[in-house]
Amino acid sequence: MAYLKGYRCNYIELSDRASGNGVSIMDYGEDLELADAILNSKVSARIFNQLPKKDRVRGRGTAQTLLEIFLAGSCALLIT
Repeated sequence: MAYLKGYRCNYIELSDRASGNGVSIMDYGEDLELADAILNSKVSARIFNQLPKKDRVRGRGTAQTLLEIFLAGSCALLIT
């Protein structure tokens, strides 16, 4: 799924002990800075409202892409 969205998975480790305990390292390409801010930020989401409009739009698109990637894994787990 990440590949279809323009990202790459540099590393993946599956766990047979418990579902959801795997590890992956993603390469978010040009979206690295935004992805890092979205996934690791301890700052209020309101900070995005202060960004220029083009960055807010890009941020929303990046957030949507991340949701699709991470939800795809959860959905795949449910149907296997």
